[in-house]
Amino acid sequence: MQASIRIAEPQNKKVTPRLYAIPVAFLVSIVITGNLIGHYIVHPVSFITISAGLYCAPLAYITQTMISDVYGVKYGRLAIILALGCTTMVFGVKELTIHILGLPNDNMLTGAVLLAAIVSFFVAEYIAGTAVQLLKMHRWRRSLRTLTALLITSVIDSFLFIGIAFWSILPIHELSQMMLDQLIIKVMLEIALLPLIRYISEALIRVEKMDRLDELRFLNPFSFNLYYGEEHNVYEHPESELKIKRQNNKKTLIKVED
Repeated sequence: MQASIRIAEPQNKKVTPRLYAIPVAFLVSIVITGNLIGHYIVHPVSFITISAGLYCAPLAYITQTMISDVYGVKYGRLAIILALGCTTMVFGVKELTIHILGLPNDNMLTGAVLLAAIVSFFVAEYIAGTAVQLLKMHRWRRSLRTLTALLITSVIDSFLFIGIAFWSILPIHELSQMMLDQLIIKVMLEIALLPLIRYISEALIRVEKMDRLDELRFLNPFSFNLYYGEEHNVYEHPESELKIKRQNNKKTLIKVED
């Protein structure tokens, strides 16, 4: 059984991410887009019923999981708040514009969809981000902890989002079928994208030289303290996954040269 990675003694040195805004901007864009089209019901094939927003959901889950894994659960929580805050602002501006100018309501981004997005995305992504950090503490491989987090997110989000957004529109048997269809397609897409997720995550870690490990006290969903010290960055930890990978690559290179 592998021992868990421990936090080093505090060094009182603040580490600031440089590229954090890039994945966050992508996450915000995807969440807004997914919710703008989320109320449309589509049938890719005759026996499958899904929300049009499903095609954006795996990208949002993947990006959020990557943010929590690389930058820490506190920065992951901030990304969730920014994404949902921007979505709410879009909804407010849309409703205000329609009311002031007397424009016809196109029913895009309805109140039910907004509520469903806020509840499902915050709950699912917070639980998934927490799971990623707990599994990292126990040295699960990046691909396994990412897949676990994505599966958790898919289950929670599928049932919460569909249940809240469409409960007054669809009969219960169609609602249940839609939840199941959403879940199956999301999982298939996420498994297919898993190698790409790992490649992007590791590239981001190498560029940032950052791979944060949280403490249990950081997992409080109501805490807005974003402080991380150098001791929380395990990029150079001798037992971190990428450190071991870099050392193995060096040994292989030396053998080849010999």
